Amino acid sequence: MQVEIKIDHSCVEPRVLIRTAAMTDEVRSIVNRLSGQPSRILSGSREEKVEVLQPEDLIRVYSNAGKVYAVTEKGEYTVRFRLYETEDETTRYAEYLGKDGVFYEESPQAARKVIYPGKKYTGYSIAYLQEYFYEAAKKESCEKLMDLLDSVGFQGDITNISYLSADGDFPDAYEEGYRLLVADETGAEYFVAGAQWEKGVCVQPLKIADAGMRVLYEEAL
Repeated sequence: MQVEIKIDHSCVEPRVLIRTAAMTDEVRSIVNRLSGQPSRILSGSREEKVEVLQPEDLIRVYSNAGKVYAVTEKGEYTVRFRLYETEDETTRYAEYLGKDGVFYEESPQAARKVIYPGKKYTGYSIAYLQEYFYEAAKKESCEKLMDLLDSVGFQGDITNISYLSADGDFPDAYEEGYRLLVADETGAEYFVAGAQWEKGVCVQPLKIADAGMRVLYEEAL
């Protein structure tokens, strides 16, 4: 790259002209620096590897359970910035705002696009359980619970989650070991009792009951 500076005493304000055959990453970076909008390379982690993500490869970016994910055709990457950094006009990720809508998709919208073939629920229910820190927000545990709920008649996605307590509205359910009450899209409610372990031994299996406390599913000890 050639750099040339000309002194012109009649020039009131500095003017920068870049002559280039094409808009390259190098040129774009120079423009950002000159315009006072420093850019930052966006990298993502996937399968224990870190890759540099190119702006044109991004499909969407969304947040879930306190983390931010970037999606490309290769898959989903965990990225290390907060979502608001991408939406701010003074963002340091200016180059990644080139595609309309990439950074403006709310978490529920993104999650509902995650489809499980043959199931009535979407990724929205998984995200819902993770936000309530079900089973330490482990994706596998949340997917297992939704599979079980789906198998006993749960319709669509979760619309509400309530935690039970001894002095709450469902003391009998609490006494039976149920700690979670989830509602589906029809308004039907299901009690959930998570598995409990003591010294490596399961003392209470995972079980699901309907609103009348009729057991619909119970794992074998």
